[in-house]
Amino acid sequence: MKTTIRRAIMIIAVAVGLLAFVPSSAGGATNYVTVTGSSMSPTLKAGDMVMLTRHDQYAVGDVVAYRSQGLGGTMVIHRIIEIADDGRYVTKGDNNDFVDQYHPDDMDILGVQVASVSSDNPVRRFFTQPYGAAVVFGAVGLLFFLGSGTSGGRHHHHVRRGAGS
Repeated sequence: MKTTIRRAIMIIAVAVGLLAFVPSSAGGATNYVTVTGSSMSPTLKAGDMVMLTRHDQYAVGDVVAYRSQGLGGTMVIHRIIEIADDGRYVTKGDNNDFVDQYHPDDMDILGVQVASVSSDNPVRRFFTQPYGAAVVFGAVGLLFFLGSGTSGGRHHHHVRRGAGS
C-alpha cells in the first residue's frame, strides 16, 4: 500500500514538474525568451534566459515580454511602470532613460518573468544544447522506473524451520 501511495505521489510530482517547465509551443504554460541588448541591465543582460508565465493581468513592477507592434513585432522584455487609463501597460527598460512608445495590452504580453538564468551559468549552457533536456528527462524517467520496482531489498522472507533444524 505504501509503495502504491509513494508511486502515485512520484507520478504527480513528476507531472507537475514537467508541466511547469514545458514551453507553450509544446502545450505547456511556460514561455522562454533570451535577452538581447542592454535595456534591462543590470537586472537582465544579453544572453540571459527568462522563464515567463501568462497571467490574466499584470501589475506595476512586473517584468514582461511582449511583441511590440511599434517595432514590427520585435520581442521586448521590459518592466511595467504604469497602467494607462485604457488598461494598456506603460513599460520601460531598467537601463533606459525613456518610456517605450508602444503600450502593450494583455493580448500582446507573452508572460511575466518568474525566473531567469544568467548567460554565464554553465547549467544554462547545458540546457540550451539539444542534448541537455534529453539527458535530464531520460535521467528522471530512469530514476522513476527504477524506483517504482521493489523497495530495494527491504522485503525479508521469513522461513519457518521445524523443531529439529
